[in-house]
Amino acid sequence: FTVTAAASYSESEVQDDPNSTLDNTSEVVGKTLVETPDWTFATRFDWAPSEKFRMGLQGKYVGERFSTDNNNELVPSYTLWDLDATYELPVSNAKRVALQLNVINLLDEEYFGNISSGTGLGTSRGFFQIGTPRTVMASVRVDF
Repeated sequence: FTVTAAASYSESEVQDDPNSTLDNTSEVVGKTLVETPDWTFATRFDWAPSEKFRMGLQGKYVGERFSTDNNNELVPSYTLWDLDATYELPVSNAKRVALQLNVINLLDEEYFGNISSGTGLGTSRGFFQIGTPRTVMASVRVDF
C-alpha cells in the first residue's frame, strides 16, 4: 500500500500589461493571474495485494480561480477523484495479458477545466471549457 500527497500554494500578481500605453493606466496590473488558484492538493493511494492485481485511487483539489484579467469573475473550486484497477490474466503464449479499468471523475463532479480571459477581446467575461464528465474506460493489454 502506497500513499502519495502533494500541496501547492501560489500567489500571483500581474506586474505589467503589454496592452497599456504610457497614457493609459492598466486595470490589470496588481491583479491575480487568470486560472491560477491559490491552493491545489493532490493525493494517490495505490494498493497491490498481489502481483496480479493492482488498484489506485487519486484525488485532486483545485481552489477558486479568476476567469478574467481584471478579476471580476470568480470560478468555484472543485475536487476530482479517479479510480483505476489492473488485473493480469494467466494466458499461455503471451508474456502478459492485463485487463485495466479506469474511471475518470468518479463522483461526476461538474467543473470548469480550462479558463481563458476575454479581457483582451474588449470584454470582461471569461471563456470556459467544461470539465470531463464521469468516463469509464476498459482496455486489454497483451505483451508477446
